[in-house]
Amino acid sequence: MKIVLIAGWESIESAVCLDSLLSSGYRPAGVILLRYSLKTKLKYLRYYFRSYDFGNFRQVLLRALKLRLGSAKVSPSSRKRYKKNSLSEIISAAGLSPVVVSGLNDAETVEALRKAGPDLVLAIGVGIIKSSLLEIPSIGFLNAHPGILPKYRGNNPVEWALLYGDPLGVTIHFMDKGIDTGDLVLCREYTAPLAGSVDRLRWELFEWGMNLMLEAIKLIEQGNYPRNPQESGLYWPQLPWVLRPVVEKRLAQRIEEQKGIK
Repeated sequence: MKIVLIAGWESIESAVCLDSLLSSGYRPAGVILLRYSLKTKLKYLRYYFRSYDFGNFRQVLLRALKLRLGSAKVSPSSRKRYKKNSLSEIISAAGLSPVVVSGLNDAETVEALRKAGPDLVLAIGVGIIKSSLLEIPSIGFLNAHPGILPKYRGNNPVEWALLYGDPLGVTIHFMDKGIDTGDLVLCREYTAPLAGSVDRLRWELFEWGMNLMLEAIKLIEQGNYPRNPQESGLYWPQLPWVLRPVVEKRLAQRIEEQKGIK
């Protein structure tokens, strides 16, 4: 089975995913890295200005700066490991030849993916994929979503689930033209001890989700995997920044409840 990884340039998430694949014996047939041009970055900035209030826009900028400066709230073990083994170093050590593109759905990306001829594509934090890409792999695009689908679609499933007291979890699903609406492969609740902040919890769910992704890949490789269409669900908007302290408080309450159960 030929696997291709499409991911962001030099992001910690991309490094974790590729390292997990290689450590589990899966050598990608291709790696396509998104390195957005200044024009595209400015386009995204305009989008955030129009779509979100200033508080959310500020949170986006702060989180981007933290990731760029290496101070994101990832687990200490991951920060230590991937600070030394960046994505480019992992690629170099594995002898891979990545293709760097400037846009997700651009013609150069379509051409690179067709040339790789994948059965399965793993998409890590890349956004909405158009049909020109979706139709290329023989099996499909696979994504790890940090929430329970179909109830919690969108960018902030962890925060909304905490706010409403619902289970946390990760869903492995195929991607389609919608937002988190593709067929389900695996969906599992997260029952491990919770991290002390929402940002750290999101990271732990991402790492745990990579293990679930590998489990799904193995099932797909064996040809024995579920592909269940989603029922109707909810798309949740960006969490307003004024609700973030409330969400952090709900997380603290859950942590105390976990301690009480023990």
